[in-house]
Amino acid sequence: MEGVVKMKRFGVALAIIVVLLVLVGASSVVAESSEPLMDVQVKIRANQTHVLVYVNGVPLNDKISDLQNQYHVVSNHLKQVDSNVYDYILLNEMKTRLIRMHQYAVNALQKEIAMNGNLTNEQKELILNEIARHNTEIMNVQSDADSILINILMRYQQTINERGEFSYGGYHDIYGDFHYFKEVDDMYLTENVFRVTDCYSEFGQSKVLQGGWITIKGISSYGTFGTSRGIVVTYYDPALGEERKYRSLGRNFVNGEVNFGDFRIKWDKNVFEIKLKIDEDTPEGMKQVTIERKTMDGKTESIKVAFDVVKPQLEVYTTAYNGKVAVTVKTNLDKVRIEYGGQVKELTTQFDRAFTIFDQTGSTKLIASGVGDYSFVKVTSVI
Repeated sequence: MEGVVKMKRFGVALAIIVVLLVLVGASSVVAESSEPLMDVQVKIRANQTHVLVYVNGVPLNDKISDLQNQYHVVSNHLKQVDSNVYDYILLNEMKTRLIRMHQYAVNALQKEIAMNGNLTNEQKELILNEIARHNTEIMNVQSDADSILINILMRYQQTINERGEFSYGGYHDIYGDFHYFKEVDDMYLTENVFRVTDCYSEFGQSKVLQGGWITIKGISSYGTFGTSRGIVVTYYDPALGEERKYRSLGRNFVNGEVNFGDFRIKWDKNVFEIKLKIDEDTPEGMKQVTIERKTMDGKTESIKVAFDVVKPQLEVYTTAYNGKVAVTVKTNLDKVRIEYGGQVKELTTQFDRAFTIFDQTGSTKLIASGVGDYSFVKVTSVI
């Protein structure tokens, strides 16, 4: 129990460290704006009501407005969905670019006041007002991002406190005694080793998504120079009372591979790797795999390993804002495919989340689905 608490605290600390690293990176980027400005012009309109900064002939305010729009699209979206630390990292990147542009303008305006001796008092006042406006915008966007971060960390802490992930994390030996995968008492110094060393999928240890593959690794040896004698693998589903039995080669072999479509086993000397395909309609819950082998004297020994089958999750949240559609996909899949208005994107998820922005079209339907073995997982969202 103490170890679980420590892991929870470590998770929270890790999230905060990630955010701090992001903020340090943002500060270093913003600092770049203090470098000498090249090809910069400050112009005051004839009506004496507005000040414009041009960089290489392009109005800097146009760039700022575009970045401001992108930032508010994401900010508005994150305030309406269950956002997380990864979402904040995306927002922070946009915030950093926006603040950098504002500070670029401030530096140019300050330089204009310092270097241009022909400015009237009225023109200086206009420039000072413009500097104040940019500084206010910087504070506003920073305050907005900070409030989103605080809400994310509060939800993250609550989730960590409420959720305790369970993993079998081990196997039962030939006597029925349970051992954790990482538990190694004899360091394989004995001549006879028969154990499971890991059970996992891309979803995690001792669990697999419906439609995925579960991998079981282990050792079956008789002495240092012995050869593996083949094994029988039985998959059992308590929910259905169903058994599937697979047999490796019925003779001694040092290495090789067997493929039955939904079952694969590979040997490398005394180490074996088993892969089992889990059907997409397999009931959720605990499943068991029994691995049997024949001993040197002809007797049968068996070890057992259990794992959980979990339903793939795919939740889609969309918001439309100023000609853009922001999309958050909350999922336990590694990759997702998103189709909208003739546009298709394939995204890799991080922290159980994928995020993207589309240009808004006349379409009102957005489709999110899994990729590969999980293409059967599909959600349609109306914008």
